[in-house]
Amino acid sequence: MWEATLHPSFENSTTRKTPSFNSNDVGIYRYLNNSKQVVYIGMGNIRQRLKSKERDDWDFNEIQYSLITEKDHQIKWESFWLDRYKLENKGKLPLYNKVSGIDSE
Repeated sequence: MWEATLHPSFENSTTRKTPSFNSNDVGIYRYLNNSKQVVYIGMGNIRQRLKSKERDDWDFNEIQYSLITEKDHQIKWESFWLDRYKLENKGKLPLYNKVSGIDSE
């Protein structure tokens, strides 16, 4: 018998206009714009974060997410995906993962 451990990889997808997740769903998520570019990677309550006022002006239309209930696992996998994004994009973070226009590290 073989055993494989898979990491969460944003296996669920929905749109910004008609989100299909529940109000209490938590985990990691990323926002994609019309060009399918990742513009934000985050964690926590997916619906609450989506409704944050500062995100009203953000340019994205797709939300990809993985449900993860344990907070320390959310932190682990959010960090994993941010690090991977930076590795693939010359050390840059997604557009909205910046604080005051400076990469947060």
